[in-house]
Amino acid sequence: LGHEMNGNWYPWSPAVGGNTAADYIAMWKHVVNIFDSLSLDATHVQWVWCVNAQDVGGFRAEDFYPGDSWVDWVAIDGYNWGASQTWSTWQTPDQVFGDMLTRVRAITSRPVALTEFASTSSTTSGNSVPAKSAWITSVFAYVTANNIKMVY
Repeated sequence: LGHEMNGNWYPWSPAVGGNTAADYIAMWKHVVNIFDSLSLDATHVQWVWCVNAQDVGGFRAEDFYPGDSWVDWVAIDGYNWGASQTWSTWQTPDQVFGDMLTRVRAITSRPVALTEFASTSSTTSGNSVPAKSAWITSVFAYVTANNIKMVY
């Protein structure tokens, strides 16, 4: 629900939609209340609050957290863009996720998921499928080392 609100590409983000973090939290709670009123508990639906790995657009992810009473999981979406963009460089999984993982864990003890992740094969030396493959393999080692409970 309303993922990557700390980015600047969705209308529910203040960077695009002109709304506020308080508006986002009110929306989140409103939707959860609707499901609760239908007796759809955690055996039917679980709420995943998901941020982008980097704040883009001037708003911090933490400002959008509705609170542990409203969230079952916290999640991070992130990508290794490698040399595919003029603004990007090759990054390890820790460089992609590490800062946001620390920040998310500072606001909640809810279990963490990586809900979107991928790597380009574009390196400064050209396309490298082995580099991409090694990066994806390293994500799973990162997940284990950092007690991340779910990836998909």
